[in-house]
Amino acid sequence: MPILPIFLPTFWEPLLLFPLLVLVIPIAILIGQRWRSGPLVSLSAGAVLGMVIYLALLTLTWSSFSTYPYQPFGGYYTLAVLSLIGGAVLLLGASALAFADALRGRRLAWAVTQCALVYGGFVGMLGFFLSPVTYCKGLPNGTYCTPFDYGRFALFAVLSLAGPLATLLYALLAQGRTAPAPDREVEQPPLAGD
Repeated sequence: MPILPIFLPTFWEPLLLFPLLVLVIPIAILIGQRWRSGPLVSLSAGAVLGMVIYLALLTLTWSSFSTYPYQPFGGYYTLAVLSLIGGAVLLLGASALAFADALRGRRLAWAVTQCALVYGGFVGMLGFFLSPVTYCKGLPNGTYCTPFDYGRFALFAVLSLAGPLATLLYALLAQGRTAPAPDREVEQPPLAGD
């Protein structure tokens, strides 16, 4: 009798999708190979798309949160988590490319801005988990939910989108620019008497 099936949880099939998230960066880079700054554009656009899908699922399903307090995303939990993690992975790849491109182009202000906004993006993503905008608890006489905090939701949503949108903006602006060429030594033609 194999030992491995004993340790696998009963819901292991959806968990097999998570290792596939490693492939989103090479796929996005391959998609973007058609144009200059294309990999950066495709990574950034993918990060924005992942965060928008996640926020849309949050918005659509929190209305049913009070009915099913233990399923905050309804039947879309796997899709929500995959879009959040996929967006975060793509954001890491996009921010690394944008930071390297900004430093190569000697645009230090863009590099610092990228770091700050990507950090803010991850703070916003964590905010949804560490400080929920609503909370429901099952009581003996029914389910009680705290009121939905729209201000906190808006803050976390803006923070979550700040990093992906900043990298996308940088990628779109960087398409028309060329990085300064590295300084090269020019060979002198040989003199007539040499």
